[in-house]
Amino acid sequence: GVPVDAIGVMLNLTVVWPSSSGYLTVYPCGDSRPQTSNLNFSARRTTSNAVLAMPGDDGSVCIYSTARTGVVADVQGYVAHDSSMVPLPSVRLLDTRVRGSEAASGSTIELQVGDRGGVAADAEAVALNLIAVDPAATGHLIVFACDDERPLASSLNYDTNQTRSTLVFTKTDDRGRVCIYTSAKTHIVADVQAQVVSRSSKIATTIARLLDTRAGHPTVDGLHEDSRTVRAPRTVALEVNGRADV
Repeated sequence: GVPVDAIGVMLNLTVVWPSSSGYLTVYPCGDSRPQTSNLNFSARRTTSNAVLAMPGDDGSVCIYSTARTGVVADVQGYVAHDSSMVPLPSVRLLDTRVRGSEAASGSTIELQVGDRGGVAADAEAVALNLIAVDPAATGHLIVFACDDERPLASSLNYDTNQTRSTLVFTKTDDRGRVCIYTSAKTHIVADVQAQVVSRSSKIATTIARLLDTRAGHPTVDGLHEDSRTVRAPRTVALEVNGRADV
């Protein structure tokens, strides 16, 4: 279902039972492989992540792996050639390992993304591949526009000493910044994947929780909360349209 002139493709990428820890990098075939990662994994653990990839001139993407592993790729959607979303070559915008100190527990990093790494100075939103590297404790990251209040919903959940990655779509503030909050001490890496270039486009305002089956954990509007553990086999019908600015 992906048209031949698509400028981007959304893939759910999965590594199955890797022989050792490592990462995958997805990039347009025919281009040089970037020094960034899209999916970080641990030995003998099946792990997945969403990837917004640019196809090469022949419509193919290349998937590089640092370790022996099974790899699965499922298409989720595509970016049309006339879309206001523009995929970008993967460029690293943040790596706290370079400065030699982790982000402290409960701290927020203000990250300038506008006018960096191919992102327009007035870009409305960006897609980032976000990585938590060797966290000191179990916790989460939350990404949001710096001029908004920090939402309750998390962008990436991580475990102690386990490197985890995810694709995050977030608005920027009027100065081209996004904020990254961490609940535990960890190194943080952010690689840009795409931008939305038109501020007249209609995009989600911020992340919001639509479903939480745990008791005492609220959703954005009170629907689909405290609905108990999902027991297999069961399908949950989740209302999305008309909620949280969708």
